[in-house]
Amino acid sequence: MSKNFNVEDYIKDLAPELQEKARQCKNMDELMELAGEEGVELSDEALANVSGGCGSSSSCKHKGYDGLVSAAEKIGNGGVQGETKYRITKVRCTACGAEVSITPFEVTYPDSWSPYSQKVKMNDVL
Repeated sequence: MSKNFNVEDYIKDLAPELQEKARQCKNMDELMELAGEEGVELSDEALANVSGGCGSSSSCKHKGYDGLVSAAEKIGNGGVQGETKYRITKVRCTACGAEVSITPFEVTYPDSWSPYSQKVKMNDVL
């Protein structure tokens, strides 16, 4: 990630308590993970400013990187009590921050997990 990472560029619109958590992030990967855990969307404008990243899903080459789930639709029970099934349709590249539409897939998570804090391999979904 960028040597010039400045968390303040990305958090100005967040609630004060989330800003404090975000200030603990040392790099864009940690900020993206926090955003996923908290269900927060970072603006495309902010993500486009990530040094070394393209910020545009139309020009990215994401294979080989992880993505954090950024769009998930709850589609039912997971078949076991305490589980929920989701359809994942978009991920945010942890390398450059661009949101990427993917071939939708279904996954089951325990109810205690947020789908937005889950990582997927970009190679598996592009």
